[in-house]
Amino acid sequence: LAKASHELPSELPQSGLAVTSVELDSLPRHTDVLYASDTSSPMFEITFCEKVQRGLRGHWCSVHAGHACQEDATPGQCKRLNAEGEACSCGTILYDGFDFIDSHKTWIGASVWDDTVRDAVKFPKL
Repeated sequence: LAKASHELPSELPQSGLAVTSVELDSLPRHTDVLYASDTSSPMFEITFCEKVQRGLRGHWCSVHAGHACQEDATPGQCKRLNAEGEACSCGTILYDGFDFIDSHKTWIGASVWDDTVRDAVKFPKL
């Protein structure tokens, strides 16, 4: 995260309603907050994991839905399950709260918010 932070802009502007932030208190415990005010963040990263449902619920799901159903897991659970040969995987969700569709004007040129997306995709995981 430190390497990624050096390449990201140091500040992001709030322009009217063009940015939607999320309250810090509502974010999961191990969220990597990239930008924040005292109460909210317009850009953060969350690790999200899922495992295949087991037991009666998993059996019911596969019989009635025709496929394996997933349920939330923690990174620690995934590590343990994968070591036991069970299916579990984690991914990254990067939230960028800028409204790129309605608020971005191509005629004004590049925006610092454009850099947030360009820089974020340079790194395999922030």
